[in-house]
Amino acid sequence: MRERNPDDKKRRLLDAALTEFARSGLAGTRIDTIASRAACSAGLVYTYFGSKEALFDAVLADISERTVAEVALDPADLPGYARRLHEAGVEHPDVQRFATWYQLERTGGRSTATDEAMSSKIEAIRRAQEHADTPPAPDAAPATLDPALDPAALALAVQALARMWFTEPEAVTAVVDPEHDEAYRSRAVEAAAAALVAGARIEASGAR
Repeated sequence: MRERNPDDKKRRLLDAALTEFARSGLAGTRIDTIASRAACSAGLVYTYFGSKEALFDAVLADISERTVAEVALDPADLPGYARRLHEAGVEHPDVQRFATWYQLERTGGRSTATDEAMSSKIEAIRRAQEHADTPPAPDAAPATLDPALDPAALALAVQALARMWFTEPEAVTAVVDPEHDEAYRSRAVEAAAAALVAGARIEASGAR
């Protein structure tokens, strides 16, 4: 007799939901379609998540947790982080399509998972800024984050650069040759983030 594994079924439902929501969005996706793809009963969706809307939110939370785990933010190398985040988006196109649907269908909504993920990134940058004037250890790289930069604005700007080919494809290809290969795009994201970190001067005090 096969051993039942609730965690495995929940994982299959989340993966199937990501695929279906990325294809058709919340309104266009049926519970039974998700259940069929996951090889589970439709009733399990309600058992584990309560509703289709709650499953939609659970998929976003799952994506946020996995992205934080797989693409760690290194405050000492924000350009490299931007490149890795971009490359993760290329590797997982369903995630980018799902994110677009979420923004369209959850207008004005907030996600605890994404808020927590962003807060942790902002805090990591802020801590790095606090030690920017501290002499590094002999075998450590020098601190590179200017304390004058707004950590929240910096984190958001770096993420926007990493995702620009997914969120604004028409705007980007209007000014950048669309024939460039993926290696070029990764380098372009990294270079843009490096220029941002090196040149931006946003007063953290909020001066106008």
